[in-house]
Amino acid sequence: ASPVFFSSILIDAVNAFTSRYPHVKINASESDEGHILGMVHHQAFDLGFLSPTDASLARDTHHDLTWVKLFTDEVVAAVSSTSALASRQFLTYQDLHKERVSTFLTNPSMPKANSNFYAISNNVATHIALVSSGQAICVFPRFLSRIFSMAAKNISILPFAPTLDITFYMIMSTNHKCTAAETAFIHFLGDFLLEQFQFETVFHSRP
Repeated sequence: ASPVFFSSILIDAVNAFTSRYPHVKINASESDEGHILGMVHHQAFDLGFLSPTDASLARDTHHDLTWVKLFTDEVVAAVSSTSALASRQFLTYQDLHKERVSTFLTNPSMPKANSNFYAISNNVATHIALVSSGQAICVFPRFLSRIFSMAAKNISILPFAPTLDITFYMIMSTNHKCTAAETAFIHFLGDFLLEQFQFETVFHSRP
């Protein structure tokens, strides 16, 4: 799974599932987009979870994979409450380019980034520390908002105008036949996403 999905959603879902079904073993790991696509293509991974930089291109390039939309979330930004931007109702893309450093925790389809944008780390705590100290703005899916808000009181979460969405997918080889345990976990994950994050577009289709 992609690092953000792995650390913020998948681990908790796997732990909840295996607590309910202790006889089922699930091996989960985090990786980057290219590695996930390659490993699922070669069926080294049964399932993959990611938010591709360009979903249309990824689907066209990897037509041997089945793509299942999990959910779509809004992309937001965290700024220090001491920043002049904190009093705003929303941010624009131009605001990011004016800042000294903007970091991101995923791959939203944003306008071409300039040198102000960095993928400094997949560690959420690193981004929280940078934002809290006023050194950076961080861009991420809204489901991470509560982690930022709980970790530091001097952080404001702002939406973008126009709004920006990001979609997460589950992928598998078109030749892969899900086991009963995999099917059970997929359905469990759908319910988990609804219960924990109230996503409205969970599993448009299921294998």
